[in-house]
Amino acid sequence: MIQSYSDHIFCTVKVQVDGKNVPTAVKVLSKHRVLDISLGPAHSAALVEPGLVYTFGDNQCGQLACSNCKPRDVPAIVKALEDKTTTMIFCGNGFTVAGTNENDLYFWGTRPSENKRPQSESGDKTDTEGCNRKHKRNPSGSLSIGSADSLELSPG
Repeated sequence: MIQSYSDHIFCTVKVQVDGKNVPTAVKVLSKHRVLDISLGPAHSAALVEPGLVYTFGDNQCGQLACSNCKPRDVPAIVKALEDKTTTMIFCGNGFTVAGTNENDLYFWGTRPSENKRPQSESGDKTDTEGCNRKHKRNPSGSLSIGSADSLELSPG
């Protein structure tokens, strides 16, 4: 069971392997070769061959990229990235990041309002405005996002 507390709303999401105290296969993913996984505070993502992304869990912030904010207890493919070859994923607090072999970064979801940074004095937009934006990145072999949601790209 995944439990999340965000904006004074408590959400409990039952997932496919709740209550299991032994290793249990996630049926939807068992037909794929899983390359990587990322576990956020209340949602998860799996990267499978040939570079497809599946997400499941809480979705209050749109972090599952399924065009709504309903939670999912079974992994489902991120349709917006089906034509891309994803090479890395990261789940944060209310958001997900994916990097592709074309050196693009995709962000979706938002940070919970208690963590949002205010607009700068110059009127520049903060990093929390908007979602599903495409960002260019330098070629790298790793992606790291710290607890303060900073982004670090380093050569592989």
